[in-house]
Amino acid sequence: MPNDQNTEEMEIDLKEIFLLLLSKWWIILLSGLILAGVVGTYNKFFVTPMYSSTTQLVIVGSTSTITSLTDLQIGSSLTKDYIMVVKSRPVVEKVIENLKLDMSYEQLLSRVQVTNEAETRILSISITDADPYMAKQIVDQFALVSKTRIAELMDIAEPGILSAGVVNENKVSPTTAKNAAIGGLLGIVLCMGVFIVRFLLDDTIKSSEDIEKYLGLTTLAILPYEEAGVEEQKRENAENKVKKRERQKIKKEGE
Repeated sequence: MPNDQNTEEMEIDLKEIFLLLLSKWWIILLSGLILAGVVGTYNKFFVTPMYSSTTQLVIVGSTSTITSLTDLQIGSSLTKDYIMVVKSRPVVEKVIENLKLDMSYEQLLSRVQVTNEAETRILSISITDADPYMAKQIVDQFALVSKTRIAELMDIAEPGILSAGVVNENKVSPTTAKNAAIGGLLGIVLCMGVFIVRFLLDDTIKSSEDIEKYLGLTTLAILPYEEAGVEEQKRENAENKVKKRERQKIKKEGE
């Protein structure tokens, strides 16, 4: 029986919360729109757009041709090693030196992404930069330096360049529309959270049901409060005061 009572009280609370949020829907929606606008404006005017360029290397075996399936499998198993070589300090620092880049090893490394398609010996090297033309130059330089370094360390034929980097003028970040949508959703959630917290912390008595619920007392009677009657009474009191002052004034003049 106690569980049933708790469940009933929880259902009443949830219903009240739902009705509260429903009555404040325009404030909640407005909060979401405002935060979406703020996030979208910030992303569009204050965040530096980044562009990406990608090149692909083909890792060959000990000779310039693939001679057997075993050779292919061995080469594929070494792709993680090749990825580590591409991202190694000598390669990164050589790229910085060749292009005379004003950045450190850590800064350039954070912009490099090297991936390998499953069961292939193709490495994809991607670079992000604020300048799409610089992104192409850096990624092409990575291809040149990496293929030389891989050939030296792995004692294999120099990898071939499957495709060079291209100038991609479509930014990869920030995604203004996506971030604005996330900001709008966050604004709605935060606004709803504020209303819910205020509702849960509000322990004032508003109705006879609240008296029975929170104090455990039975309400015997309810006295109606009519605002119109109260206002009328205030006007009558004001008029009576004015009439009283006028009578006092007339009395003084008669004396």
